[in-house]
Amino acid sequence: MRKATIICLVLMMALATVGYGFAKWSDSVTATVSVNTGNVCVGIRDLGTNDDGITSDVIADLPIGPGLPNAGQPGADPQYGDLADNSEGKDVAKKVSENGTEKCKIGDTQYYDSVTETITNGYPWYGPTTVVEIANCGSIPVKIERIDTVASGDLISFLHIGAWTMYVNETRILSGTGENALYAYLDRYQLHAKDVIKLEIQQYLEETNANGLCPENASGTVTITVTASQWNEVNP
Repeated sequence: MRKATIICLVLMMALATVGYGFAKWSDSVTATVSVNTGNVCVGIRDLGTNDDGITSDVIADLPIGPGLPNAGQPGADPQYGDLADNSEGKDVAKKVSENGTEKCKIGDTQYYDSVTETITNGYPWYGPTTVVEIANCGSIPVKIERIDTVASGDLISFLHIGAWTMYVNETRILSGTGENALYAYLDRYQLHAKDVIKLEIQQYLEETNANGLCPENASGTVTITVTASQWNEVNP
């Protein structure tokens, strides 16, 4: 009996030893996911005005809206039509615009965080034109949320947008009249990466409004900024 017990123990030890020979082989692989996000960046830049004080108050013909038959020409009083287009060529008023702080680039073209416009020595129905560009300097499409104008000065309530023309990447898209139409069209307009909107904006000083007669010896400054967001943003 003792001998049988010893034999069993030897067999068990032998089987245990053989069991180590059947240990499983294993291997593993790793999947690595790399995520890089794009960026949203919109800039604006001044391309100048058509009446910077060097030449006379004369501008190119632009579409004129209802009730403003001749507001596209500086010095024009609508009641006199084409006879009041400052045909004498006098250099009376001027409008200048300048860029704010550098923000981004597309190629070698610099864009900024704002554009500031200033009219000096203006008069009723003075209607200069400013040209600006709005660019998507980022890497993903964006939609324009709004264009903000921070205005100061006694003349601001008399200053309005008359005619405007919009280009995208130098292709003419649309023309219209009035600030409401312009802002409504630009609202959530989609710009792909590196797209550029060019706006030719003709403004004018109206003669009277709810505040009374356009004041003399007054000033006005407008700063334009653009706000945009990623194109597929879901509003709550």
